[in-house]
Amino acid sequence: MIFYDDRIGDSILEGGNLGDFIYGGSGNDILRGGEGDDTLMGNLGINIIQGGSGSNTASYVGYDGPNSPDTLGVEVFLDEREAYNKEGFVFYDTLVDIQNVVGTRFIDLLVGDAGDNIFEGLNGADVIRGGPGIDTSSYETSPFSVDVNLTTNINNGGDAWGDILERIENLRGSRQDDILMGDAKANVLEGGEEADRLFGAGGSDTAGYEHSLLGVTVNLRLGINTGGDAQGDTLTDIENLRGSRYEDVLIGDSGVNILTGLAGNDTLRGMG
Repeated sequence: MIFYDDRIGDSILEGGNLGDFIYGGSGNDILRGGEGDDTLMGNLGINIIQGGSGSNTASYVGYDGPNSPDTLGVEVFLDEREAYNKEGFVFYDTLVDIQNVVGTRFIDLLVGDAGDNIFEGLNGADVIRGGPGIDTSSYETSPFSVDVNLTTNINNGGDAWGDILERIENLRGSRQDDILMGDAKANVLEGGEEADRLFGAGGSDTAGYEHSLLGVTVNLRLGINTGGDAQGDTLTDIENLRGSRYEDVLIGDSGVNILTGLAGNDTLRGMG
């Protein structure tokens, strides 16, 4: 459900038992997500953003401050439970039970906490800094292909241009042809739609297809991948596979593989 505050004064907006979208107004607002996976946007003013249960997101995608594009952007610190704009006073958010952040179309600083966080910096050369948990940098809404490299930290294309990723373990690509490369740690690489190239580098790495809208067939032994988001994908130094919510066929190779089918009547073949 969508809750939108179109009033000038201070408001309290509360979500329900499912995933909600809650948008504050120009006053000092309190937003409460309740149960479910909620997305909350405080907008202007001094706000309290309470996610509640579930995996909740603080979004700044619609933020347009008063300055030039060179100085706009937000700084979000999940570890300090606060967020504010970079130039002048426009808003200050106190964040409670927030796991994920969506930034602005400008230059943002997004910092995680001890939990597992998902960051989407959007456009602009963002600094995305994870914490002790397993953190993900997502480019799923990028209008163009991305080339993201956790080993070199040189990131190009689409919303990835100029991004600096620190302590990030997992990557989620766009709806275009992407190149995603991991590092020495265990990474989960999710290319999304179109024919992606996924490079595991070191560690025990996973190609993920859990957001595919169709079942996938992925064969690590033959390198032939079809169906859903796997269509045309090229996997290099990938040890593990995570399927979709539909009927998948996941086939390993001669090495040590972890094959996870998720929902659906899946076929898993180890081949080792």
